[in-house]
Amino acid sequence: MSIPAVPGVYRGVLFRSNLERQWARAFDGMLGEARGGPRWIYEPPPHRPDFELFDTDGKPWIIVEIKNDAFDIEHSPVHRFTSIAKKTGRSVFLLAGNCWPGQYSVFVFSADGARIINEGAWRECRGCGYVSIFGIGGKCRNCIGIEVDAFTDRIVEAFDAASKLRART
Repeated sequence: MSIPAVPGVYRGVLFRSNLERQWARAFDGMLGEARGGPRWIYEPPPHRPDFELFDTDGKPWIIVEIKNDAFDIEHSPVHRFTSIAKKTGRSVFLLAGNCWPGQYSVFVFSADGARIINEGAWRECRGCGYVSIFGIGGKCRNCIGIEVDAFTDRIVEAFDAASKLRART
């Protein structure tokens, strides 16, 4: 059964679904801004993934696809995600589920064609504040050895603000 998407506007951008709009808001809260603007672009050309995220210097960082909790990785055509990864040379992170800690799954499609089912989540380093998708027991890439946490104030506040963006029908 397909769940109908309800479009909505956030930061002047029309999103195809409220879930994508919520993720944009969560990215703002978790990642902040780069060079005075959001660290994401919605449906950037030419491949049109849901999001392209940028590092703090405004350089391309990761590609993100969003799917609702009805998404079934085993019965879905995922060649599009692998194709985007190959064309861009960067992994595609598919976030499937609700926009809330512990309520989404992370699937990674790498440029070499591999599909990884990951127990990852958006986590923050308690040492330097770096935010990224880390696996369970992951260590910060900046601090090397500092534990990361999915339930820091910054992460929870970002998801809480996103959850307040309700669909308007």
